[in-house]
Amino acid sequence: MALTGQAIRSRLIPQESWGEARKWWGQRDWSQVDGRLLLEKFNEAHVRPGGYDLSVGDEYVSLWDGEKHTASGTHTITLAPGETVLILTRELVGLPPSLAGQVMPRALLSAKGIVVLPQRIEPTYYGRLLIACLNHGPREFPLAPDAPLCTCVFEECSGDTPDALPLDGRGMGREKLSAQELIALGTVLPGPAGPQAELVAEIQKRHGNPYEGLQKLCEDLKREIAEYRRGELVHDVAEEVKRDTMEKLLGRSTMLIGALIGLVGVAIGVVAGVVIALLSR
Repeated sequence: MALTGQAIRSRLIPQESWGEARKWWGQRDWSQVDGRLLLEKFNEAHVRPGGYDLSVGDEYVSLWDGEKHTASGTHTITLAPGETVLILTRELVGLPPSLAGQVMPRALLSAKGIVVLPQRIEPTYYGRLLIACLNHGPREFPLAPDAPLCTCVFEECSGDTPDALPLDGRGMGREKLSAQELIALGTVLPGPAGPQAELVAEIQKRHGNPYEGLQKLCEDLKREIAEYRRGELVHDVAEEVKRDTMEKLLGRSTMLIGALIGLVGVAIGVVAGVVIALLSR
């Protein structure tokens, strides 16, 4: 059964106990946790009737370059079309053994082409979440720090109490993105070597990132097609002018030949008349 917004409020560990609460999760002291929910950096405005909107945090990594970036203040996360980023949530989440969570995309962002991949939060997890976000839209899209990113739905677990997650599990106690975690996630990949590296460097130098490169290649192709069509048009116009000129020349030649024939006929008539006149004397 999913918790309502009011139930979430009633089960929150108060801010003054956040420091102690981390020790409870670290020591697996569930008697102190007492079925409550830890949401550090809680924002009342993000409570929903059936969940809580997790916020954009201050660190993220783009799968295009595999490097960690910082978002704070006026520095927003800008997703290029086709880009995927992993965003660390502002909130640190801690779940008791009796609760599980599901991260769901927000309809408002989905309608703009921004898709958040769903994920499950197991009971006893605590740490900041790493959210995968994709831009399927045709334009760049900014995500401001502390803005709502995704909705987390908390659910009661029925049956036996689940085993606690290992403290050394991925993401447990996460507060920052570490280089080791990026390597484990596979976002830091070995680059090409030799002639392939030179080719990749040349492509990046000429065309920039993959999307910009594709865009420029398309623009080059459109320009070449336009130039070809203009050349074909000029050729067609030249052929038409040539054809029209030949037709006009032929018409004028026919007229001239007809005129010449007429003049020759007249001349023959005149000569014949003169000859006949001379013979009649």
